[in-house]
Amino acid sequence: MQSTGVRAFKALASKIHPQLPLNARESQQLLGLLTTSFRQHLDREYPASQLRDNQAAVQDGRGQPITPSDANAHRSSHSTANHHLESILTNPMFTTKPKRRSGSSPRAESAHTHTMRLRHVISDPLQWFEEKVAGGTANIVGATLCLESLRAPAYRDLNAGTRVLVLLKSVGLHKSEAFYKHQPFLQALAFVLVADGQQRLLWSILNVDPANILETTLLDHQDVARWKAYLLKHFVRAELSHPQGQDHAVALILAASSSGNFSGREVNLAVKVFTKHIYSYPFAGSVKDFDALLDLAKQWSAELNNLTYARLALRHPQQPSPQPGLEYLQKIHLSPEAVREMQKTRRQSLIQLSLDVARLLLAQGRFEDGAWVLEFAQNNFSEELDLSSETQPVLTTSEKARENELNNLRLLDGLALD
Repeated sequence: MQSTGVRAFKALASKIHPQLPLNARESQQLLGLLTTSFRQHLDREYPASQLRDNQAAVQDGRGQPITPSDANAHRSSHSTANHHLESILTNPMFTTKPKRRSGSSPRAESAHTHTMRLRHVISDPLQWFEEKVAGGTANIVGATLCLESLRAPAYRDLNAGTRVLVLLKSVGLHKSEAFYKHQPFLQALAFVLVADGQQRLLWSILNVDPANILETTLLDHQDVARWKAYLLKHFVRAELSHPQGQDHAVALILAASSSGNFSGREVNLAVKVFTKHIYSYPFAGSVKDFDALLDLAKQWSAELNNLTYARLALRHPQQPSPQPGLEYLQKIHLSPEAVREMQKTRRQSLIQLSLDVARLLLAQGRFEDGAWVLEFAQNNFSEELDLSSETQPVLTTSEKARENELNNLRLLDGLALD
C-alpha cells in the first residue's frame, strides 16, 4: 500500500516538475531556449540603440571592430552580458583575496597582533584598505584612516585618493550617509587629492548635481548644502598648505562663487578659513584677486552678519582699512547677558577685532575713534582683558582719564589674541 502511494506521488511530481531531458538533443534544445530568453530579457533592459550611444565599437571573436550597424546583427545582449560580468569579476571584492584570521577569536587577539595590524596600516595603507574591502568590512572610518596615512610624502603621485574613491564606490559606500557627513573623511580626502594634483576630480565631486545625491542617498537638501560647504572649506585649507596656496585658494573661492552652484553661506565657510590663515601668514598673492574676494565678502556682510568682511579689510596687502570693523562694532549692541551667553570663539573674535581696529585707527591718527573702540572692549570684555572694575580703586576724574589711557596702552602693547 505504501509503495502504491509513493508511485502515485512520483507520477504527480513528474507532471508538475518534469524530469530533465535525458538525451543530448533535448538538452541542447533546453539550453537554446534558456539562452534566447536570457538575451531577450537583456535586450529589453539594454536596447541596442542605448548600446550604440554608450559604448565604443564592439569587437568580434577575431578582435576586429564591429560598426554600430553590424552591432544590431550581433545583438546587444551578448556584449552587454560580457560587460556586466566583467564589471563583477573585476570588483575589488573578487580581485583581492582577504587574509584569513587565526583560529583565536578577535577578543583574544594579542597586543602583538594588534601592533602588527597597525604597522600594516602605516606601511601599506592602500593594501590594508583593499583587504578590508575584499573582506566586506570596509567603512568610512577605515577609509579615513587609510587616507590619513596616505598624506605622508612617500605616497605622493600614486593617485591614492582616486584609488580609495574607486574602492568605496565598488562596495557602495559612496552612497552612505557617512561619506557626506564624516568630517575627518572629507578633510583627509581633500588633502590627499590636492597633494596628488587631483584638483579637477575634487572640483567635479563638488559640482555634482544635488538631485543625483538626493536620489541615491537618504540625505536631504540641508545635508547636501552642509556637505558642499564643508568639502569646499577643506579644499581651500588643503590648498593653503602648499606653496602658492594663497593664490590657489582665492581662485577656488572666486570660482565657486561665480559658478552658480554654491550659495553665499556655503562659500562663506571657506572664506573664513582663508581669513584665519592670513592672520598668521600675511597675504602675498594677487592684489586684484584679494580685492575681488573683499568685494564678495562685502556683499555677504549684511546678510550673514559675520566678521569676515571686517577682518579681511584689516589684512589687505596694500591698503588695510579699519573702517568696516569700526562700523561693525558700532552697529552691534551687547548687553551683559548677551556677552555672558556668547560662545567663546565669538568673544575672542570680537576682542581680536576690537584690538586690531583700535591699533590701526590710532596709527592713522584717528584717536577719538580708537578710544571709542578700546572703551567698547573694556566695557564688554573686561574679564578677558583683565581690567575688571571690581578690583579698581575709587579714582578722581583726572585719575580715571590717566588710568584709561594706561589701560589703552596696555591693551595695544600686551594683547594679541589668535
